[in-house]
Amino acid sequence: MDIEGIVIFGAESGIPLYSQMSEDIEPSLFSGFVSAIQNFAREMALGGLSSFVTDEKTVFLAARDKTVTALIAPVDSDFEEIYSLAYNLGEKFEEKYEVFDGGNVEIYKSFDSIVSETLKENEVPFIFRVANFAKKEIGGDVSIRPSLKTRDGDYEIIDILVDYGDKTKKGGLRDRIIQKHLRVFSTEIIFIKAIDDTAGRGEVMKFLESLKNYGIWRREEEDLDDVFPYFPSKAVVVARDYSPTVFEGVRELDKVDDKTYIAPDHLSFTLGSRRAPKTTKCFVELWKWYDNKYPERVFD
Repeated sequence: MDIEGIVIFGAESGIPLYSQMSEDIEPSLFSGFVSAIQNFAREMALGGLSSFVTDEKTVFLAARDKTVTALIAPVDSDFEEIYSLAYNLGEKFEEKYEVFDGGNVEIYKSFDSIVSETLKENEVPFIFRVANFAKKEIGGDVSIRPSLKTRDGDYEIIDILVDYGDKTKKGGLRDRIIQKHLRVFSTEIIFIKAIDDTAGRGEVMKFLESLKNYGIWRREEEDLDDVFPYFPSKAVVVARDYSPTVFEGVRELDKVDDKTYIAPDHLSFTLGSRRAPKTTKCFVELWKWYDNKYPERVFD
């Protein structure tokens, strides 16, 4: 993301309150120019102005109650991405300061650190941003793209794995055997699929179906050959949006107490000659990602 200039100015006065420019552009002249274009658009009954283009640059404008945030970017920049960033910066500015449209603008200089942090967040690949969200929402240990062994001896990648269990906790013989072979993981794990796009039914259902694939064959004195599954307590999908058919698909899954889950029979793994306990369930959640606000849970 290439941002060449940032100016936040008063919505009423057009006075620049905060600016950060990579080129030799006078913020007051720039904000006056933008205000003139906005006023012209209003007088001509053209509606609000969210961007305009010159031969070499695009200027994105995100208006809020007290401020307008203008970002200067290359002419071929993605509208949704840059406009969302402009709106996000304006929102943070108004949350941090009691905005006075004029007066001493030096008080807004401390916004530099927030701009730097926000730009850094937007440069981070989507999967890392989802991982940070998982850490905040769930806690525990978060692994990005771990390679897990499958029951047929191959390896496959999970986007994000969250282990929120207590690894010091003792259990029965079966639990201790599993813990001995899976020291890195507890049985309290979550698999997350991160989709930096609109998720389709096929992609989501393929992820849920794949949960049955992970596990390790081991031979123990106490038992014959057993499969020790990486059985998640929850399967989470985080996507920018969802096709309506995704919801049709997940609604076909089982429910308990209005919570959707994948049953052990659906996963169809075995522990030696025994089936997985009937109490074992993998709950399903879908979250919608937003760049300028906290993700929204849209299905569980």
